[in-house]
Amino acid sequence: MRSHAKGKKRNQFRLGAKWTARSVIRETHKDELSRIIKEEFSGEGSAVIRFYQTALTRLIERITPEEWEQAGRTAEEWNNRGTTDEAKAR
Repeated sequence: MRSHAKGKKRNQFRLGAKWTARSVIRETHKDELSRIIKEEFSGEGSAVIRFYQTALTRLIERITPEEWEQAGRTAEEWNNRGTTDEAKAR
């Protein structure tokens, strides 16, 4: 919605999804996620699509509590300041 009143700040809509600890883990551990799909699900082609969420859940189950907390802090940072150039390059 736009506000037509002068001097008032318009409502700002944020495009895209909000980062979560889970989405940060997904983004920062892509290589490991691919390895899990290939090794545990004999993943090529459609197996990648069918077992992606299951593989991500298994990856998250292996994450230490410290890594999970760090992912949560990274999610907050990315939501406030945007992602790093390294994450954007992926």
